[in-house]
Amino acid sequence: VYTTADSWGTYQQQQQAGEQVCTIDVKWGELAVRSLAFGLPKGKSAKSARVQGPAGELQVSLEERDGRVLLRFDNQLAVPAGQRLAVSIEC
Repeated sequence: VYTTADSWGTYQQQQQAGEQVCTIDVKWGELAVRSLAFGLPKGKSAKSARVQGPAGELQVSLEERDGRVLLRFDNQLAVPAGQRLAVSIEC
């Protein structure tokens, strides 16, 4: 479960062979997002990332440091209640 001042919902993370999949489901309110950061499995680095939002695939810049990957959106993203933000990181 995650909470912010303007929304709450669920967060799920799964690691599969060569891929980490993270999903954020907004249950109430609207989640405003400019960037996302995720920890990576030990010894792994991010090769690429795909992000699916309410309106389809989104462009992000990828930066990696200290075992974490930082994804930045060009513009603030608004994810309303009932919608999902899905991130797939190839590592």
